[in-house]
Amino acid sequence: MFLSLEIVDFRGFKHLKLKDLAKINLIVGSNNCGKTSVLEAMELLNTGGHPYCIFFSPTRRQEIDRYQYENKLLQTFLQQNNFYINHLFRGHEVTIHETFMISGSEEEQQYTFSCTVVPTPKDKQTLIFPDKNGNISIAPQLSIRGVFSLSEIKYIWEIPLTEENTISPQGFNSRMEMANVKNIKPLQYVDNQKMDIISLKGLWNKIVLTPEEDSICNSLRIIEPNIERIVFLGEKVSGLPSLNEIKIKMSDYREGIPLGSLGGGLLRLFALSLSLVGTSKGILLIDEIDTGLHYSVMTKMWEMVVKTAIRLDIQIFATTHSYDCVRSLARLYTENPELREHIRLHRIEKDQEQSITMNSEELYIASKERMEVR
Repeated sequence: MFLSLEIVDFRGFKHLKLKDLAKINLIVGSNNCGKTSVLEAMELLNTGGHPYCIFFSPTRRQEIDRYQYENKLLQTFLQQNNFYINHLFRGHEVTIHETFMISGSEEEQQYTFSCTVVPTPKDKQTLIFPDKNGNISIAPQLSIRGVFSLSEIKYIWEIPLTEENTISPQGFNSRMEMANVKNIKPLQYVDNQKMDIISLKGLWNKIVLTPEEDSICNSLRIIEPNIERIVFLGEKVSGLPSLNEIKIKMSDYREGIPLGSLGGGLLRLFALSLSLVGTSKGILLIDEIDTGLHYSVMTKMWEMVVKTAIRLDIQIFATTHSYDCVRSLARLYTENPELREHIRLHRIEKDQEQSITMNSEELYIASKERMEVR
């Protein structure tokens, strides 16, 4: 389990330290203070600095320059996503020696990942990239260099930048394919959007016909007590993947009901519980954990999340803007005293190098006194 996290010149952070990390870490703060960036930093660190993972954050944020080429000589470039890399750096610029660094510590290990803009070596200036008009050009003079270290292990890679200072999958060689990504620990990122059917099905396949199926049903009963069973259909209903492939059997209906017909809150809880049981002994990152959930179910949601994290040895980093979400977590101090030691709240403030950390007792007192902690 990570005990601390340090971020330097990544996204909007000049320097930030999070200490006293626990099993459950709820991150709060004002808009644009960097809550999501903390999740992205942890994601990069836990992927061992693999170069393909540089694309994850820009993809979610849609920091993409998508070109459509009509030149028939460029069939391999008909649809290519170029990713703006400059926004990963604090100054939003790509200049030589620009660097960001992320590090984290466990009891006996230190993890460090850095990414630096460097001149492209002359012997590497052979890759070609199309510009917006479809014209081919020699690789630019700049690259980004990633360095990951863990104890005595060091991994170094470089990716050339395009003329527009973006990075492209065309800059990878075969050894940098996604199939070779090996996380330090199992990791799942749940953003604040609806999880697609393909991702849901992939997570479900990991636990189908195991006792965890029952745990998923129990989680959904927080919102709908009449749920009896969840079934994924083997064939597509309409020719395209859709939530209609997931049927919910309820005690008061003869026919299965499509999950998509039962409301966004149930779908969110389904995605959260599936992500939990699919990340055993790993790290779960959840952006705006309260999305789609009514305040009346949040305490039960937190109880389910914390107990599952302890049972499956999962470390959780979640963000929220919701006061109801914070108060619901605070209630566990009295309602589930055995969970107290596993809960921390970290408040991030702009331009502050140290987060403000509260343990469960301090969080409970602040909630009881109606102090603003977000």
